[in-house]
Amino acid sequence: MNDDARSKPFRRILVSLVAMVVIVTAAAVVFVPQTSWWGCSHDTDLRSDSRIDYRREPTDLPSTASDIIDQVESLPGVDEFVGGAGLVQDVDSITSGLGDDIVLSDQQYNADRSNFRHISVSPDTATISWDRGQPGEMVAPRLIGDDLVTFGAVGGDDYRLTALDPADGDVRGCVHIPRDSSDDVGDATLTQSPDDSAVAVATPDGDSTALTRIDLESRGRPWTSDLANRSVTRADWYGDVIAVGHLPRSTDDVATLWNAADTSDGRTSITAVDAATGTTAWTWPTRTGDDDTARLATLVPTVEPTRAFVLAVERVASADSDEVRLIALDPDSGTEVWSYVSPADDAPVGDVTAVGDVVLFDSGDRTGALDAATGTLLWSESGDPSRNTAGELDATGPQVWGDQLLVEAESGGVVVLDAATGERSGAVEFEPGQSARYWVTEATLTITIDTPEGPYMLVFGRE
Repeated sequence: MNDDARSKPFRRILVSLVAMVVIVTAAAVVFVPQTSWWGCSHDTDLRSDSRIDYRREPTDLPSTASDIIDQVESLPGVDEFVGGAGLVQDVDSITSGLGDDIVLSDQQYNADRSNFRHISVSPDTATISWDRGQPGEMVAPRLIGDDLVTFGAVGGDDYRLTALDPADGDVRGCVHIPRDSSDDVGDATLTQSPDDSAVAVATPDGDSTALTRIDLESRGRPWTSDLANRSVTRADWYGDVIAVGHLPRSTDDVATLWNAADTSDGRTSITAVDAATGTTAWTWPTRTGDDDTARLATLVPTVEPTRAFVLAVERVASADSDEVRLIALDPDSGTEVWSYVSPADDAPVGDVTAVGDVVLFDSGDRTGALDAATGTLLWSESGDPSRNTAGELDATGPQVWGDQLLVEAESGGVVVLDAATGERSGAVEFEPGQSARYWVTEATLTITIDTPEGPYMLVFGRE
């Protein structure tokens, strides 16, 4: 029997898996509380030897998809188009699996919980290595060391970290964290240690937030830290400390927010927790009294796990308008190392992402980059499409692309960028109204787009 006869269209595969997820996982996953290690199912019935029905010829694809293949293949670092397939719904994440496999994940919502479906696929042969459902997940899976790690709310009394075997999708082990059934299950943050040996998970805990360290090899929980009456919007691991950000980005008046939070806890923007003991190493700002200058900060997302400084966007109350600075803090002490303020004729710093040795930011219609070690401005450019291919860059989601960056454009396209100079060595441009999402693994570049036929996935190899 040939491959086409054995293959099922990807759309049918996904529909059948969705129908199976809730029923099968409910029967296959058994939760028996013991210590911090939980008894888990080490098998799943959601196994498949099927194939995704790749359409390998551009002429067999929707016109929206085929129009961009030539552009993507011309990008530096892209090998060739591997295949495209229709999706029942857009994927929530695509991450690395075992070897060159990619793991596709999406969510099926059920009451106050979401059920992820994970499918591990060979990008070359379109063979599905394994598939499984995971109930109640709050964080998309990520490959950490030898484990594919997921985290979610399971039942009314427990959060659960699950370590999957990326080779076959079997459950290697689970760690349980107590949960109040009234907690909002959507508010959880996970960060991994630089050496991939541990993770820290911030979870709602009644009116407070708990930060828990989990060691992946032993599945142990050395400590849990109570972060008082503070929510958590982001957490990142910096060497010996875990920096926790408590505030989202906001355009509200700083003085108003400061005065509304009439306690020291409520005025704390960042808490640094000792990764070995769970004790508080320092907080920012250091002065939170009624007579102190009102200032708030939001942690900057980081792409690469090697982080020299804790970066944040600070807003300081001023008589005319709030002043905006990008600041770098020493992770061991919280001392300010450098700061950056946009020139007077530019808009204040807006979106920011740290990527390796640079900090990419936008200010109005301009995009620029700073040296992450010194805060020195490396380059700044206008987003005018007449001057730059693909137009203004989006500073919120750059991805490492060899020794360059893959940066999405506000227009929906993508640019290959030299982070140190701002030089664009390739770009994909879309027609107005089109958009895409880009997922980079070691072996592939996967693009998901909307077409008149529904969501579509395009897979490209990397050089």
